[in-house]
Amino acid sequence: VINKGPGGSGFQVCGSCGHAEPVPSPSTRRKKEPTLHSRPGRSTKCSSLLGNRHLGHQYLTDVVEILLPIPMQEAEARSTLYALLAATHSIGIIRGDVDGTLRPSGPNQTLSIILFDAVPGGAGHTKRIVDRFPYLLNAAYEVVANCECGRDSSCYGCLRTYSNTFHHDQLVRGSALSVISQVLAP
Repeated sequence: VINKGPGGSGFQVCGSCGHAEPVPSPSTRRKKEPTLHSRPGRSTKCSSLLGNRHLGHQYLTDVVEILLPIPMQEAEARSTLYALLAATHSIGIIRGDVDGTLRPSGPNQTLSIILFDAVPGGAGHTKRIVDRFPYLLNAAYEVVANCECGRDSSCYGCLRTYSNTFHHDQLVRGSALSVISQVLAP
């Protein structure tokens, strides 16, 4: 898991004291020179050079890749991803126990949906998703078909959660409904 920071610019990290902060926007960015910053947990200052970094963490868990037979743009794929996650309760999985992301399935190809156990080491949820995928897909359809928000938006009753706040502007209930309807069509 990689955290690229706000706007994907990374973080400035001091190799001497451990101070870290998001990389400033280009308009306020300073030249690469030592700057005074607070030492974590101390009232003293440090003047060492801050280096740009992306923060990452590696953990082992179970993963399932879903490649739907429909070409999707990023917003459609992301909306469908969160519709599937919103429906996990229908197959006995607590929403917080699974998460997901998007991945290009190849150069100039459609996006695949990656669902994974949010529990390090895995809890077997992805196997349940694979075994019960038709049920999950039908439940996701019900989530997006029966919500009362507008088809050109989304809400906390269908696709939005606190954890996907950064994607709220991309989440469109009608897009997920269209994709899932096409997949379910005979």
